[in-house]
This record gives sequence, structure tokens and C-alpha cells, in this order.
Amino acid sequence: MSENTVNTTGEVDMNTQSGVKTLREEFEGLYAGIFDLQKSGDAYLSPVTQAAAIAWFDAWVSFTTVEHAAGALQLNCHGAAKRAGWWQHPATGEPVQNNPYCFSNKLMLIVSEVSEAMEGDRKNLMDDKLPHRPMREVELADAVIRIFDLAGAYDMDLGGAIQEKLAFNAQRPDHKLATRQAAGGKAY
Repeated sequence: MSENTVNTTGEVDMNTQSGVKTLREEFEGLYAGIFDLQKSGDAYLSPVTQAAAIAWFDAWVSFTTVEHAAGALQLNCHGAAKRAGWWQHPATGEPVQNNPYCFSNKLMLIVSEVSEAMEGDRKNLMDDKLPHRPMREVELADAVIRIFDLAGAYDMDLGGAIQEKLAFNAQRPDHKLATRQAAGGKAY
């Protein structure tokens, strides 16, 4: 493994594309020995079994990468907001979470970012603060930043929830194309 893909504890850094590639190569190398045994007759792994092993590995990388990426976003977004003072009342210095309406107020700020993205899309606008980017893209980024900030403030495991929800949605009958195309299926 290349040194830039291994962190200080000797684990592969899943936050790099080269880390994912290195792990896949290592996995395939591990199975290559077993696959080679097929030729000598000592073991047999059918092509279906080989494909299943590779698919399992790809799913594992996706799980690990999604959870780590979301965790990094949550730490970064909440840390930036906290350092900027958004989680303290400006007059009293008290944590804003002491207000029972804090969570719902922060949710409405997320909604406002999504509304601004819709407006940017509707009018095909470029962003006023990042004029080289479409407004809808920047406002979606703002919404994601606020979502990860909120999750960080309330110590949520958003990365784990995203990974579990992606896995759940992949198995939902009402998310399958055939079900959606049937009478009464979800159009969007």
C-alpha cells in the first residue's frame, strides 16, 4: 500500500480515492490466490461466487466511505458554525440549544436554503456570492452545511443514518422501477 493511503494507526484512509483503490486491489489479491486454486482443482469458486465477493467488497467500501465522509462533513460544518458563534446567544453567551425552539428554528433555516435553491433554478441565476457557480448549487451546499451543522450540535450519527437509509431504500419495493411504473406507483 502506498504510504499516503495509510493513516497513523496503520489503517487505510478511506477518505481518499487511492485508499479505496488500494483496498480493492488488496481484496482482489487476497481472492486471487483462492481463484488460482481453481486451476489446480484444490478449490472451486464459481464466477457467480467471485462476482458476489467483489460486489460485497464494493458495498463495504461504499458503507465505509459514506459514513466517514458524512462524519467529516458533520465535524467540519458544526465546528465552523460553533467557532463563528452561531451556537451561542449573542447577548447572553448561553447555548442556543437551551431554547426549546432551537431545533425547529434551525430546520426552517434549512428550508430557506432549499427555497433559495428552487428560486435560483426557476430563474436560472448564478450565485451572488460565488458568481462562477449556479445559485441552485450554492444554495444546496448551504442546506447541506446547515444540516450537518445541526446534526453536529445535537450529536447525531447522521453518517450512520444516511448509510442505513441508503441500504433500506435500495430494498424498498416502492423504489423499484417496475413498482413505480405500475398503476398508483410513485411518479417522482
